[in-house]
Amino acid sequence: MKSVYSDEKKIVTAERLKALREERGLSLVTLSRELFSQFGVSVSKDSLMKYEITELYHSSFGATKGMGVETLYGLAAFYGVSTNYILGNTDIRNPDPQMESSCDFTGLSEKAISIIKDLESGHDPYYDDYNGYIPPLVKTLNVLIENGFISELTEAFGHFLYHIIIRCRRLNDSSIDYEENVMEPAVYKLNRAITEWIKRNKETVLLELDSDYMEGSQ
Repeated sequence: MKSVYSDEKKIVTAERLKALREERGLSLVTLSRELFSQFGVSVSKDSLMKYEITELYHSSFGATKGMGVETLYGLAAFYGVSTNYILGNTDIRNPDPQMESSCDFTGLSEKAISIIKDLESGHDPYYDDYNGYIPPLVKTLNVLIENGFISELTEAFGHFLYHIIIRCRRLNDSSIDYEENVMEPAVYKLNRAITEWIKRNKETVLLELDSDYMEGSQ
């Protein structure tokens, strides 16, 4: 019967607990003291040390299997991560379950999702300077995604990088002008791809981001 908490996950848990502690520059003694001071969680230095053991044949390996719920939640709260992250069920640190589900559903990274969320409260200096208006950038992003700009731009940028890498390999000559023979042709192709998309989709996008929306209402 397959264990729901496999040896592989026990190793991940141990590695993450050690990494999180070392990121804070804490000793096991200090961690034990802070857990009790901040959360009333009583766990000894020796237990914390056993939780970090990754050697499969060590006598204390897998001690995290017997970790109390209070200890698990205390550690997660102390480090500002989710219990799922500590247990190796996700690579998303953020304790907000919406972040984990967003990353799982979209395939985007935690950092990418955070940037998108920040757009909701952020502003664009261009509109501040020229229109005195802070547009909801998430709507703009939605329009661009729904009309295929983001996917096509990503593909075009992939071709751009590929072009640079291949050209560099083929030229492999220090006497070759890098800007003229590598970058300029690659940038030209990328700009052409963007321009073609704009020509095809300009009217559709303009209808969705009409003048009233872009100018804003004061």
